[in-house]
Amino acid sequence: MVSECKVGNGQTCVSIGYVSTLVYLGDKFRIVDILVIHELSQLILEVDFWVSMNIIPDLRQCIWHLSDHEHSTTVCSIVDEFSLNSDQKLVLERLIESNRKLMGTILGRIHLDSHEIELPPGTRPIKQRY
Repeated sequence: MVSECKVGNGQTCVSIGYVSTLVYLGDKFRIVDILVIHELSQLILEVDFWVSMNIIPDLRQCIWHLSDHEHSTTVCSIVDEFSLNSDQKLVLERLIESNRKLMGTILGRIHLDSHEIELPPGTRPIKQRY
């Protein structure tokens, strides 16, 4: 059980538990575990909720709509070493070894200490957690 979490504004909140509840949105419904946080009066729906309800947000226009069909997307870009076959392990070992030779004794290839992000005049930056 989650006992503490950080919300979008960076505030750390303490949870008193979960409530499983039926949520209706349009013609769809799901049983959702909602984290109960005494300090918050708003219901915060995370990306997990969007995915479970097939919500497609358009954050630029502040609108959303429901997907017409149910489907799931899986990301297969990260595979642990134990799931690789012998040919894949050999390719991975060669890749690691060739990059070790490139790096030498330092970690990484970037040598920057800082960077600047320039915004067009009149643009306000948006603080995000991620």
